[in-house]
Amino acid sequence: MIRRLSRRRILELGAAASFGLAACGESRPASPVSRPAPTPTGAIAAPPPGGTVLNLLGWPFRPDLLRQRLDAFERYRQGIDVFHEQALRDYPRRAAEALTRKPAVDVVQTRDGLVGSWWHGGALRTLGTENAWNSVLSAMWPHARQAATTNGQVVGLPYYADAMVLAYNRKLLDRTGASVPQTLDELTDISRAGAKNRIVEFGISLNLAPKVFTNLPWWGLVYASGGRLATPDRPDPAAVAVMEWLQDATTVSHIIDPDFTTATYEALALGRHMFSIVGAHVLRRLNHSSPGTFAAAPIPGITEPLGTAAWTPLYSVAANTPNPTGAADLVHFLGGPGPSGDYATASFWLEHAGLIPAYRKLFDRADVQDKMSPWIDPTSLLNILAMARPIEWIWKKWFLSWEHEMQTQVQAALFGKKSAEAALVETARVARDLNAS
Repeated sequence: MIRRLSRRRILELGAAASFGLAACGESRPASPVSRPAPTPTGAIAAPPPGGTVLNLLGWPFRPDLLRQRLDAFERYRQGIDVFHEQALRDYPRRAAEALTRKPAVDVVQTRDGLVGSWWHGGALRTLGTENAWNSVLSAMWPHARQAATTNGQVVGLPYYADAMVLAYNRKLLDRTGASVPQTLDELTDISRAGAKNRIVEFGISLNLAPKVFTNLPWWGLVYASGGRLATPDRPDPAAVAVMEWLQDATTVSHIIDPDFTTATYEALALGRHMFSIVGAHVLRRLNHSSPGTFAAAPIPGITEPLGTAAWTPLYSVAANTPNPTGAADLVHFLGGPGPSGDYATASFWLEHAGLIPAYRKLFDRADVQDKMSPWIDPTSLLNILAMARPIEWIWKKWFLSWEHEMQTQVQAALFGKKSAEAALVETARVARDLNAS
């Protein structure tokens, strides 16, 4: 028997997430309403009745640009108005309330880390099975497909799909006479040389402050060394080695700026550091203010770059939407191929905000490469995205609780309160306990 979460419980999940926590949900995905029938691959839903209003809830990133795409949808679906409800603060709580009120929102922008608890709590509808959507899913990067699906169900379509990169200042690096580092030891040596020669005080800025969602520089460093963090039995040796490197970098070599709360791209843009680990889209912002100064490379690993962390926000349909057909149509327009099959919305966000498309096939188009080339090398980005991996255990109902605890343990290790192995042993123990609850 499937036990559904109450409206109160879903609200509690949203409240907990706002502080970086999420309580345990249910054992299987459930919905307070029936699941809609799968949408055939590539099909566009029939127009909803005239005078329809669809409500989209999301966070306020470039609402002017989103409004342009919503206007395009309204032109495509005559007689439909789309209202963009912005959660200016406390997004997890606001979104949880909007998903459970009556009438509920129709579509929600779903953040990584929240999708698992909302899905298990029955707050989101499936768009259909993976088989029904196979042609759309097959066009995505593998990490984006994994972020959009669980247990054979499509839970949303991508807003974008970014990955962590090593961003560096070409001019400062050239002054050291060194090449782009491939290993963490090389990164240490170059940064120490930069400090010794008074090029920079600290070679690297990393935003390692605890966050509501995943601590992506840490995930990216572990993946770059071929490590894993979802290891309930014992810590992955590569993850332990990365943590030991971080301990040395912060307390011995002093190559990392200790102000973890500073937005890393700002410090990099001001020439305070040579390196940082940021999302690929940040290169557009950096090179806008100083064209050609900044470049992206794979994150160095213990031996060589072996991977990076990726994340994929989604557009999802609320389980309690009063208009499931229209909501699914809007999700397809914003996150899928769209009515023309040309991924116009994904291309639009790349051009105007540098958001990385979730669809691999777009990168083969000359117009898409032309949009990227002024601020990032398309070939370098392709190589980085090809080795990207989604965040582990993102679909677990207890993901946020576990990831929050891992952030606590990372901080303890960085400031010398615990050894690297002890911190990761504790993280693994928490995962076991949450999985058993």
